[in-house]
Amino acid sequence: MAGQSLPIATATVRTLAHATEDVERVRDTVRALVGDDVELVETRSRGFHHQPIHMIEAELKGSRNLRDLLRRVRTEEIEADYARTWERRLDSADGIVHFRLAKQPLLEGRIELEPEGGEGDLVKLELKLLAYPAKPESYRKVAEGLFDLL
Repeated sequence: MAGQSLPIATATVRTLAHATEDVERVRDTVRALVGDDVELVETRSRGFHHQPIHMIEAELKGSRNLRDLLRRVRTEEIEADYARTWERRLDSADGIVHFRLAKQPLLEGRIELEPEGGEGDLVKLELKLLAYPAKPESYRKVAEGLFDLL
């Protein structure tokens, strides 16, 4: 892995901290996922019923930060699920692979995917792939073997 180029340009992690949640705890959970060197951007908003909502987001760049993130989220469950679902996770027009991590287990230190079709509380992870040429078929090739390249 050390000499091999990582086929990911950036990763974006984002989640919402709702009024019923401890914002500091959600922030700490995102920090544990992305690492200490990555800046968190927090946007405050209001929900439908005017309750406060905090969007917490991080964009990761650089091979070390990206590899560390992927090591943290790479579990047997995620790898097995990805092998079955990579085509549905890939936006081949833009070269983005989408993961929906279940937030409540993450708050407890466990990495789990949000159940398919679930609309629960989640942490969204998007990986922007590098592929040449930057065309759908190139992105599909990279996405299919993503975990093999790590």
